[in-house]
Parts: sequence; C-alpha cells; structure tokens
Amino acid sequence: MEKHLIEQINTIEESIKTDISDAMKKNTEQLGKENTEISELYEFVKEKIQELEILEEQGSNNQLFLTLREQEKGVHDVVQRVQEMILSYKKKLLKFEKAENIEIESVGSISNVEEDCNIAFRPVKLQQAQVQPERVGFMPTFQMEITKLLKVGDNVYITDVAVTADNNLFLCNFQRGVNKIYVYRINQYNSLHKLLTLPSEPFGISVLTGKNKAVVTLPNKSYLQLINTKKLKVEKTIQVEEGCYGISTTGDYIAVGKQAKIKILKLNGDTVKNIVLSGGLFQNVCSLVYIHNEGSLFYVRDGHVQHIQLDSTFLNRHKVSEVASLAVDAQGHVYVSEFNKNEIQRLRPDGRFYDVVLTKSNGITTPNAIAFNANFSNFFVTNATGLVQMYDCKYILFS
Repeated sequence: MEKHLIEQINTIEESIKTDISDAMKKNTEQLGKENTEISELYEFVKEKIQELEILEEQGSNNQLFLTLREQEKGVHDVVQRVQEMILSYKKKLLKFEKAENIEIESVGSISNVEEDCNIAFRPVKLQQAQVQPERVGFMPTFQMEITKLLKVGDNVYITDVAVTADNNLFLCNFQRGVNKIYVYRINQYNSLHKLLTLPSEPFGISVLTGKNKAVVTLPNKSYLQLINTKKLKVEKTIQVEEGCYGISTTGDYIAVGKQAKIKILKLNGDTVKNIVLSGGLFQNVCSLVYIHNEGSLFYVRDGHVQHIQLDSTFLNRHKVSEVASLAVDAQGHVYVSEFNKNEIQRLRPDGRFYDVVLTKSNGITTPNAIAFNANFSNFFVTNATGLVQMYDCKYILFS
C-alpha cells in the first residue's frame, strides 16, 4: 500500500508541475499580447505628439488647430481601447484543488482562477488647442411646440423609449401581464407598425448603435432579451440575474441597473464588472447612462442623479424626483425628466445643473421616459399613461 501511495503522489506531483507550467505559459502568452498592444498604442500616441511638436515649432496656428481636430478621433479610439483593456483585466490566481481519491489535504491539482482586479480607469481631460482658449461646441435648443403627438392607448404603463437609426420608435409597456413592445414609424407616427410579444413585462430598452439590435430588460426574468430592430423580431437572450430594470449600451457593452448594484457585461454575456452602490438597499436603478469613453455612469437612485466612475468614485449628484429618467446628447449633456415638476432639465457633462429646456407650458405633463433619435434631431418625451411627444432640436454655437 505504501508503494501504491508513493506512486500516486509522484503521479500527482507530475500533474501539478504540468498544470503550473501550462498556466504560466497561458498567462505569459496573454501578457505578451497585451504588452504588444500597449506598446503599439504608446507608439501611436508618441508619433502624434511628435507631429504636434513639429507643427508647434514650425507650422501656423491654423495648421496646429486643424491637426488637433484630425487627431481627435484617433485619441478617442486609443482612450476607448485602453478602457476596454482595463475592464477586461483579471487577477490571475493558482488555486489548489484537493484530490478526490486521496484523503490528504495537501494532495491535489492546480487550477487557474480569475478574479476582478482593482485597476481603475482615470480618463485624462483633453485640453483645448491654444489657438482656441474658449470651449466651443453646439448646444441643442428645442422647438417649444410639440411637433408630433401620439397616444398609445389604454392598459399601458410606458417605462422606456428608444429610437433606431431607421426611425423606428420602440415603447416598453410594463403593465402587468401585457408583455408588449410597441413599434411606430416616426414618419407614420399615428399608426402602429409592429407589436412585439415578449416572455415577460419589458421595462428598459437600449439600441446597440450600428448593429440593428436592441436590448430589453425583463425584471421578472433572469435574462435580457435581444431584438432585431431591422427584422422586428425577438432573438436570443443574455443570462443575468432577476431584477434588472434600467439599461444603457455603448459599443459591445451593456450596463443594467438592479437594486443595490449596476452590472456591466459584454454583448456575449460575460460579466465585466459589478458596481456595488451605497444608499437604500431596496431602491432599483430604473434609469442610467453609461459613458464608456469617460469611464463613468449617471444613474437615478435615492432621489438624485448620481455621477460616478466605474470604480464607484463619487463625482457629482443632482437632486430630482423619485421618478426620473435620463438621456444624453451628442455633446455629453445629460437630460432629466422631472416627473413632479413637469419639466425636462439639462445637466452639464460633469453632472452639474445647467438649465430647464422644457416645461408644462411646452406640453410637458408628468414626464417619464425620454430619448433622442439617432442623429439627435428629435427629442421624445413619454409619460406612463402612453402619451408620446416629439420636439425638434435646433443647434446653436456656444462658448
């Protein structure tokens, strides 16, 4: 028996050595790929900096300014890729697993285990070019009269709205037992284009830009529902826990709001991060906006619009009604539907209050869900009873 035990131990020892070697090889290869990509990103940025330094010394201010504008997208792409890499980083651990056929605590095998790491993304605020010291951009203003008006019907509780690039308007009806999403064409606004039946009551909806897909939260189910917005068909599901309400998407990332946390996951269902929230444990996150490039989130909870980074660092807050929804424009301004005040407020990109854009005198009555269309030319306001209002957006230059 002693000989047999020694043979088993030797076999397990060799197996452990192989496990460790394989884990080290796998992790080293992955690290090498990541280091190569980081080096390429670094060289790209270094090259752009050198180009700017040459222009600063030898070129004109106009050349410098135009080059900065041309480089803006490349810089944002680098920032986005760095953010994606940081979100995907996992702490690698070697875990010892006890052998089942030998009753000795220190005998077993080695497995490679991944855990969330504490690396945080700290976006650098890009400075304006020296030739334009004042911040210049475009601020949307709203045609104060309602451009189009729609009444969905009875037995509805509209909780969210989304608009696709081909001008389909999606409305979530969270009324118990109805399980419907209403689809209207904006150019045929008063006639129902399609009625989508879902497995449960839909609460939140967000369109995936450039993918002809939307993602819907079903709080009473343990999955998210994908919809093909071109074919107007219900497709596959993405597994999550029950109790997901608010939703926001950007690129291949999805952020969903729950009672005490916000979950960020990829389109394939892989969890990227769970952000634990402070405050009341029994208040759902029913509306949120995920600013991927900035590495931050806006969400409504505890009677405030909260602005945080993905590592939960607090940035700002703005007091609102308990019932409020969020939308964001192309410049990063955040819009808030104030249910109790019958108005739409606008916040600066950093979360500070800016102004009130629409009020009761413009037809706003107990607003709930809000959204822009894909090119930000129209702004939609809904209330829970099924009233949908559309406002035209005009843009003015501001500094």
